[in-house]
Amino acid sequence: MSYTVITGANGFIAQHIIKILLSNGHKVVGTVRTQEKADTIAKLFDNENLILEIVPDLNAVEAFDSLFEKYNTQIKYVLHTASPVDSTLTDLQNDFINTAITGTLSVFNAIKTYAANSVESVVYTSSSVAGANFKTFLDPTAVINEESWNPDDREDVVDILSAYSVSKKLAEKAAWNFKEENKDAIKFRLSTINPFFVTGPQAFDETAKGKLNETASYFEQILASKPGGDLAPFIGSPAVDVRDLAKAHYLALTEPRFDGQRVFI
Repeated sequence: MSYTVITGANGFIAQHIIKILLSNGHKVVGTVRTQEKADTIAKLFDNENLILEIVPDLNAVEAFDSLFEKYNTQIKYVLHTASPVDSTLTDLQNDFINTAITGTLSVFNAIKTYAANSVESVVYTSSSVAGANFKTFLDPTAVINEESWNPDDREDVVDILSAYSVSKKLAEKAAWNFKEENKDAIKFRLSTINPFFVTGPQAFDETAKGKLNETASYFEQILASKPGGDLAPFIGSPAVDVRDLAKAHYLALTEPRFDGQRVFI
């Protein structure tokens, strides 16, 4: 028996990926931060091939060790989608940047320690903002491709958007650097998926209420606006439907031709 691990299983994108994994016969181990989230996701999917495990703190250096030790050589695929995207966070350097980097490295170190010989493919959910800052998005002459990196760094962080952008850049670079530095100890394929603005429906209609994910909240603010009131802040960006994005993750996970690729969607 082999398992596919997906971190951040309660996430907007992750739920769509899980649907595809289950429909293709994968036995999925998803991580969430609380038992409440585990219970909610389990009820939504109602599928015996989905197991939920609790990883409460992405900032812990060995956050994923117990999970990878538990399933060890039964793990074949890994998708790391978990990353802080929360407009209520206030410590920009720690809550966004440090958490994103530490969480990514804790997954990779756990693979190296417990599943180096069984994991065949890893997909990391990065972002288009790892390739460019928002100023670049608004430049009609700019070109963003697989060679592009966001020019901003820690010292350029001034708000939540810039903190998120830098966190995705530094976490993705940490993933590529880890793979290169440990190429003799780990053999898995690595791909990153770099989506632009992610739109589309929730994976389950019954969850489209209350506090929505951060991207959907932009549309919610527009729809709930009143004449003369404030709209969501303007962001110039291409967009991708979350269902297409989930398919891209699955293709990168299962097809060797994506090895070593940064895939901008």
